[in-house]
Amino acid sequence: MHTSLKLFFGLIAMSLSIQTHAQLIISPNQTSYQKPVHQNQSKNQAKRNTLLTLPFFDDFSTLTLDTTKWQWLGSEGIFINNEFGFEPISKGVATFDGFNEFGEPYDFSTTVSEAIGGADTLTSCPIDLSGTLNINQLYLTFYWQKEGFGEIPDSEDTLRVQFKDSLDVWHTVWEQIGGTPLDTVVRLDSNGVVIDTVIVTKLDSNFSFIQEFIALNNPIYLHQDFQFRFQASGRLSGLYDSWNVDYVVCNDNINPQAFFPDEIAVSKQPQSFLKRYSAMPVNQYFANPGIETSDTISTTINNFSPPPSGDGPEYQVILEDTISKTLIDVLFETTGLIPIGPQERNFKLDAAIADDVLTITKEPLALKTTFIVSTGDGPGGTSQLPNIDLRVNDTISSISILDDYYAYDDGTAEYGIGINQRFGQAAVKYEVNQADTLTDVLIHLTRFEKDLLGQTYNLVIWKTLDPDTVLYKVNVPIRYPNSRNEFLSVTDVKKVSAPDFQFKPIAITGTFYVGWEQTTNDRLTAGYDRNNDATANIFFNDGRGWQSFFVEPDDPIRQKERGSIMIRPVFALAADTTVTGVEDELDTKLKLYPNPADQYLILEGEIPDKIEILDLQGRVVLVQEAKRTQNALKLDISRLNPAVYVLRAFYTSSVASSQILSKRVTVIR
Repeated sequence: MHTSLKLFFGLIAMSLSIQTHAQLIISPNQTSYQKPVHQNQSKNQAKRNTLLTLPFFDDFSTLTLDTTKWQWLGSEGIFINNEFGFEPISKGVATFDGFNEFGEPYDFSTTVSEAIGGADTLTSCPIDLSGTLNINQLYLTFYWQKEGFGEIPDSEDTLRVQFKDSLDVWHTVWEQIGGTPLDTVVRLDSNGVVIDTVIVTKLDSNFSFIQEFIALNNPIYLHQDFQFRFQASGRLSGLYDSWNVDYVVCNDNINPQAFFPDEIAVSKQPQSFLKRYSAMPVNQYFANPGIETSDTISTTINNFSPPPSGDGPEYQVILEDTISKTLIDVLFETTGLIPIGPQERNFKLDAAIADDVLTITKEPLALKTTFIVSTGDGPGGTSQLPNIDLRVNDTISSISILDDYYAYDDGTAEYGIGINQRFGQAAVKYEVNQADTLTDVLIHLTRFEKDLLGQTYNLVIWKTLDPDTVLYKVNVPIRYPNSRNEFLSVTDVKKVSAPDFQFKPIAITGTFYVGWEQTTNDRLTAGYDRNNDATANIFFNDGRGWQSFFVEPDDPIRQKERGSIMIRPVFALAADTTVTGVEDELDTKLKLYPNPADQYLILEGEIPDKIEILDLQGRVVLVQEAKRTQNALKLDISRLNPAVYVLRAFYTSSVASSQILSKRVTVIR
């Protein structure tokens, strides 16, 4: 055990029983996740999808569940993503865990160790196998991985494959058992009798994907409504016992000894355009783009071509702003084929980024960096995957944000992190390139061990940790988001119980720290992104003074601890949007409610001559003329997007004061 950390892998209850003192702990994430967009599909519609014919292919590279291939009965809980797979076969994986179809733990009423059973299921649409088939080469093949960037399954956890016969009876034909470091694959016949058991030793510990071939040579499966499905069994208390499935193929011309789809697929998500962050305030970036821009950006590709020779691709890297929908630059374009060997994995493609690639602006930017790989794949597929458009996995992108907040994380919580001691503290280090004003904090909290609703924590902003120099501290009720990776505003959460609350604007220069302090011994757990390593900027205090959470890049023992905490400080960006110290004066003149607001805002008291509402980039988004003789004014804000704004009240044609107005509004469509 490291003095700075105790990891919770395997049985959580067991880990708790041997803990000797409070520490900063990363653990499986247990918050809800976003329901798939197809969740309202009726069961009848889902069950009677168009009958499929061979070949069946899905590598999940669309990053959504394809309901033309998979049934959606509203109870699967599958998460299609590009974050949980370690070195995936192609872009996108299907992740199995302990979340139900609503993105909540299947069973959170019992202890973690007792809540064990059937979890996520992924079922194919019916496939017609009644025709003339080459039964000797009829196989289901796929790649599987336990853990990835999620939590490792235990020895009692399983991932299984089942086939459906003509009597609608499901037969388990393959089963993978959890545990480490060995993997046990069990193959069964249609009667559930074990054919053989194979021990597989992974080359890369628990991370590498393994390919499996399952023969469909039993006549009971050769009917027009054949289906197969993947099922996970494990702990039902949240994001535990993670399995990833990728590159699923069913066809009747598969030779397990010579299966070569003969294509090249993109795999790894490109890193951030930014060197230190995944998002930062736009004005802070342009204050020093040289230190904030990544030198290069890269991805990886995998070659599925057969020996003795492989296919050489070309590729192009483009940078665009998805907000204005404009092309910024072509960062790289090959002039010839890139040499890549047959069956080569994790072949790196990259592109250099110039410091001055962006034009200075105050406008928010959503910088999308896209690798477009010209692999030669076409809509007709290949000999082993005929009529399959393999171009779907030839393009991969990442987005970096220049707006009004800092972030290290990529927006997906694979784990959680927290400290289980009253008055224990965790902090994340940030740095502004020029003086600015901090106006709010966004944080993603996860459910862990027990529901903490009704409890509170202290949000803290420090100038320095040693010695402690607190700039701001506020007690905040614990609230959980409604979707998997949603961030909640401290201001919005606080206003639920304290409608008059205003986040105190804080003048920031240089380095600062944002984090929290426990108010009980029940661990508050924040989201933890394991894809972006920001441990050099994470610190904690368990009563023995501030300690660094840093993990050396070449430390193989602590590699699973690397990641970033999902907490984001928000700033007032525009130079002409100054938060002054006269808010109390405005409060005595003018009462504003409700705040946060939805469709309208009521102003009572000394009504100004004119009211302006500005976004945090300093743009005027609403102007309202008023009469000083009025005692109240109803301001229509229904056209504003949900965001934090500044309200300016003009008295005698001058700005008397300003106030940060935090509000959520409903967009009228």
